Amino acid sequence: MGIIDQLEVIETTIDEASQMAGGEAAARLFTVYRHVLLYLLENNRLDIAGDSEQLWDYIRNYTPGALYRVARYHRKRHGQPALDCQQSIFHIKEDTMNDYQAREAFESESARAANGF
Repeated sequence: MGIIDQLEVIETTIDEASQMAGGEAAARLFTVYRHVLLYLLENNRLDIAGDSEQLWDYIRNYTPGALYRVARYHRKRHGQPALDCQQSIFHIKEDTMNDYQAREAFESESARAANGF
């Protein structure tokens, strides 16, 4: 699937999720994805004619918090209202999933050591 097709799928998902009971979480997440995609296109990090796997590779590499910061920046840069997602998933401080997973492992080890395990 091409990037332009992926953008259409994202737009459709946001629209459909917004109309469904309980679809707010999906609408929020795909709104973040849409703005990340637009940011990457504007900054020549993705090619509009490219494969959508490039987008998903990018998304899988970064935490939801990092993607949220990119989306907020993109919206601010274009004079759009700020995203106001209060969910903790969007406020993870680490940028990459590797950093986040390393922190999780460190905290687990620290907790085990503190409990004498």
